[in-house]
Amino acid sequence: MLQLLIADSLTVLFLALLPIVFSLFGWSDNWIWGVSSALLGSWFLVGDFIAVRGEFKDRAGDQSPHDPIRRPLRILIYLAALVMGMLLWLSVFNMLIPSSQALYVLGLMVLLAIAAVEFLFFINLLLLHGGGDG
Repeated sequence: MLQLLIADSLTVLFLALLPIVFSLFGWSDNWIWGVSSALLGSWFLVGDFIAVRGEFKDRAGDQSPHDPIRRPLRILIYLAALVMGMLLWLSVFNMLIPSSQALYVLGLMVLLAIAAVEFLFFINLLLLHGGGDG
């Protein structure tokens, strides 16, 4: 679980620096934000697919905690990631909304919010299983 939190944080850092690297190559703004949005949107969609698949496996094995607060939050996170990934990919093709810096930064903020909620789940898991007493 801790590795997942570190990976999410490093992914946000890498994706935040990506447009700067692209601008060093002299690419146009539309190209920079289009490619960056495509990569971030792909991350959302692939990560969401992996998380939902894991959720279904946990439910099938009855390993998913039956918490009335955490389960709806996880479903909300899955939906937010799916919507953000689709919006980013639609913006790549200038469908519905144009590709822009604002949408890309919004995607990064959503990814950070998801990482923050995962961190809270991790702390809760430690406290529930006695990992919090020193």
